[in-house]
Amino acid sequence: MKLLLVIAISIISIQSALAGWSNYRASMVCGEVKKVRNGKILKRLEPGLWGLNAKYVLTTKFIDAMGFIDSSTEKDRFNTATFSHDSINKAHTYFSLKDKFQKLKRNFKEELKKSKKNNRPLYACVGDIRVSPAKYKGSHVYYSNESIDEARLLFRSQAIRHL
Repeated sequence: MKLLLVIAISIISIQSALAGWSNYRASMVCGEVKKVRNGKILKRLEPGLWGLNAKYVLTTKFIDAMGFIDSSTEKDRFNTATFSHDSINKAHTYFSLKDKFQKLKRNFKEELKKSKKNNRPLYACVGDIRVSPAKYKGSHVYYSNESIDEARLLFRSQAIRHL
């Protein structure tokens, strides 16, 4: 019992020491959306493990996609790496919560239908945000009718919010 108490106190002290230090990494694929659908149906057959593994997959196909990795240790400074490759025209985004996945997919598909009906492009950024030390990890999708940069700014602001 005493050992457990000592371990708990040491973990709390380490967390409080690291509370002032955090960084984030947002890896995303951005571009003009071509198609949105469910992906990797067989992934759902994997065991649930208390909701920790991502069973629900959103597949987004892009036209001329670009990959971005934003990283920062402060709210005002950003390091951005850009990459492009033929294989990133299709992005898989993994979710562990079924409700969040279904709501996001439904809204994303409706917005894509509206933009196709009005003959305007829909730009989106899909990817993961990781804030350390072990503060937050999650998948996100942000879209815009204006530009890729606006979708990237929405994605970045979500990452900053978790700092």
